[in-house]
Amino acid sequence: MIRYLTGYFLGCVSRACVPFMFPSSKGYVKGSIGRISFYGPKNFVDQCLEGVNAILPMYDSSMHQLLASGKLSLCFYYEEKHYIEYQTAGLYTIPSEMVTFESHGICQHIVWRYLQSAETGVGFVAALGDTPAKHKACLLKARTKMLQWLKDTGYSVAWLECYQ
Repeated sequence: MIRYLTGYFLGCVSRACVPFMFPSSKGYVKGSIGRISFYGPKNFVDQCLEGVNAILPMYDSSMHQLLASGKLSLCFYYEEKHYIEYQTAGLYTIPSEMVTFESHGICQHIVWRYLQSAETGVGFVAALGDTPAKHKACLLKARTKMLQWLKDTGYSVAWLECYQ
């Protein structure tokens, strides 16, 4: 419990710092859809928005609606070398490996993190009730849902091996 609460508080502080890590004076931008925010270089944020607003509806319009009007508040940012993520605070990086696949890879990663966050929970209450066994079980459920989503939507089968 202490581990997850500490992660939650560190995540909240880190999430509050994200806008300052990507100042507009250095060419960085913020984009958002619903309660999901994206920070980073303009081309990265544009790819995130294209992935969610253009690519995702082609495969799953109900998932697009869920992301656009969902209750989960998530923050994604671009990071080339270090991956600082705090699940219970809803803070995630989008790895440079996903960015190389452009909007399709980013879209898939956003859906994965959304499903993961929906299972593990976001916020103080989720962190308070989290245990290693519960966390592992939630990740397994999220992985199963992601595999099913990839199969049901016909999204590229190349992604299936990432979750098996």
